[in-house]
Amino acid sequence: MLKKIGSNMYNCLLENLVLPFADKALGLNIQKKLAWLKKVQWLSGEELEGLQKKRMAQLFRHCSNYIPYYKRIHEEWKTSPGDDPFLTLKRFPYLDRHIIKSESQGNFIDSNRKIHFTDYTSGSSGIQGKFHSDRDSYSMAIAIQMLWWQWAGYRFGDKLFQLGISPKRGLMKGLKDILLRVNYSDAFGISESIIRDNLCRMRNKYGYFFMGYPSAIYEYAKVANKIGWNDIHFNSVVSWGDKLFPHYRDLIEKQFHTRVFDTYGACENTMIAAQCEYQNYHVMTPHIFLEILDENGNEVSPGEMGHVVVTRLDNYLMPLIRYKIGDLAVKADPGAQCPCGRNLPMLTKIVGRDTDIVYTPGGKSLIVHFFTGIFEFIEEIDQFQIVQNSPDDIIIHYVPGEHFSDSTLNSIRDIIYAKAKERFPFQFVEASMISASPSGKPQIIVSRINQPPLQN
Repeated sequence: MLKKIGSNMYNCLLENLVLPFADKALGLNIQKKLAWLKKVQWLSGEELEGLQKKRMAQLFRHCSNYIPYYKRIHEEWKTSPGDDPFLTLKRFPYLDRHIIKSESQGNFIDSNRKIHFTDYTSGSSGIQGKFHSDRDSYSMAIAIQMLWWQWAGYRFGDKLFQLGISPKRGLMKGLKDILLRVNYSDAFGISESIIRDNLCRMRNKYGYFFMGYPSAIYEYAKVANKIGWNDIHFNSVVSWGDKLFPHYRDLIEKQFHTRVFDTYGACENTMIAAQCEYQNYHVMTPHIFLEILDENGNEVSPGEMGHVVVTRLDNYLMPLIRYKIGDLAVKADPGAQCPCGRNLPMLTKIVGRDTDIVYTPGGKSLIVHFFTGIFEFIEEIDQFQIVQNSPDDIIIHYVPGEHFSDSTLNSIRDIIYAKAKERFPFQFVEASMISASPSGKPQIIVSRINQPPLQN
């Protein structure tokens, strides 16, 4: 009991003193945004729709005055401030990374605002992109993530095992890990020996949460199942970044005696939906406007699959209006009620491809984010795709971009070997384009082999 009280006191200390101080030191307002979100999540459906409409109208006014790309569009329309923003939205053309890359990036940015955070992404499309956030929009994205973690029962200061793609944590992240009691491990190249070492420390221990990419967490569950370690318990698992497939969830929950709370966002720092305690995906309508459309751009009926098109309502620095992220999803009936009491609209399914894993001859498992975490910083490559025919037959198809040279490939090869900590055979093959999958975006990894068991 005393240990529990001590833990609660530490949680309160972090939430009420340390995190507000960090906000001030970093020039952010995460705590203020989080407090607002905690209230907004319980609004009625009518109140949520009114809030969304108000925020959309404000965004459109801003875009027509300060964003060159959208200012040009507005001048062609001759819209008035009194127009219904939901109807006005339908007049906007779709936006994707190809369009952003074809235009000068300055045409999408409010030059009067300061860039606080830049997200370099390749994501599941394999197309390199650069997206900017100001202080408020970055703070909002972090606050939403914190809210979602709370839905899973996590509070800052709880013991956390996290898988990520930042192997070099640095001084600030290292101090944060110590302060927040985070046990961080690299998800780049996962071997059975690494998984054994990490899980061994959590055997017969309670109170841990587990967060990271579902494909990587699934690999941990597979190893624990293989060696018969049934004494590992996590309070809950929070997944992000790639698709959580039913067989991933089944094994993770059974093996670790827990529940998985999946979150769904885009690499462009857009937080779309997350699962509540009743496992329903709630859409963050105060933050985004979500459309699920058919091939002709018409809204699909509830229960039908369609293309995900997102409008972010709070990034005034680099607005993304009707942005096609290349995913497929199924929306719930608007009248459906969740037992949790939140009136945020719901998705019944997020449809995606099984995120295949590249297996090296030495037994390493390289998840999709191993590659996107490298190529997102290589501006000389416009697009890429990994094809694995056998453990010794790996091909990286690439579309060369501006300033490309043979030294670019040599540099990528060195980075792959350094991060994988293994030298294995693969070849580069130049391509003029990479074909899209049914979702509208290319598949990053195409695996033509059966998944082998992990090795030491």
